[in-house]
Amino acid sequence: KELQNGGIIKRGGDENSDEEGSWDASNVQQLRVDVLYPFDAKEKRKHKTYCREYELDKIVTTLMRCDRSNVILVGESGVGKTQMGYAIMQLINSKECPEYLAGGAIFELNLAGLTAGVQIKAEVDARMSAAMAPFTNEKAPKDKHVIIFIDDIHGFVGGMRQGNESLDIFSVLKPFAEVKNLHFVVAASYEDYNKLQGSNKVVDKLFQKIEIKEPSAEDTKLIVSKVIATYAKYHNVSYPTNIINEAVELAERHIGEQFFPAKVIDLLDEAGAMMRAEKAKQSKDSKSSKLRVSSECLQRAI
Repeated sequence: KELQNGGIIKRGGDENSDEEGSWDASNVQQLRVDVLYPFDAKEKRKHKTYCREYELDKIVTTLMRCDRSNVILVGESGVGKTQMGYAIMQLINSKECPEYLAGGAIFELNLAGLTAGVQIKAEVDARMSAAMAPFTNEKAPKDKHVIIFIDDIHGFVGGMRQGNESLDIFSVLKPFAEVKNLHFVVAASYEDYNKLQGSNKVVDKLFQKIEIKEPSAEDTKLIVSKVIATYAKYHNVSYPTNIINEAVELAERHIGEQFFPAKVIDLLDEAGAMMRAEKAKQSKDSKSSKLRVSSECLQRAI
């Protein structure tokens, strides 16, 4: 298969095929991994989304608007902005999916891959046009909605330098954010959003802000309880029923610079890794049972 359009889109078939530029949810191999790829391509996104029904409803409502149907998710690092992309994908694939979004698909745009090695904004525009071509050309299906998720715009706002030019990533997105069946969901920190607020007309005109706030301690306990089995299996350890509560309390008390739920999951992951390492030091002849993550281990993992 030949790479065309600057190496952004991987086409199938011959050069004159009627399938050129078309897309569907099962034909994602035409998209190169370094720029645009199906959202579920990353293993870390297997977890379901919990305690975010209100935010998901707001996202869906925004995507269904006639105007300003793009979303900018604003929140601190670790609160679950990326996970909202997975929540959208789950909804699209579920029986509860609104008819408006049924049959749609969600992809992720890698800004680092989009801007790598280019010297002028025109090159970035050309790459973006090539990446969006399957969704915007005249052969693209008009009744299917496509969501482009951008995980993190940090470093791509406030007039970043690209070669000899100043590049505003939202000016690159603008022509495509105005396409009716193409929607962008962008994740941003409060710091990055504050740089944009009031100074970027594209954001004000085309994007709806939705806050993803840090979950409460109780919600964090529920979220962690739903994903902890993944880490127990990975480390081949067991997490006692009370260990999540202890991890939440320790993280809240001692890890102030990070946020729920990520800091609790990181703490439990670290504790599991420590127990796994300790077990590896034991004699190969030892037939010890699966190790339990203890309170002492949590303390050492902070």
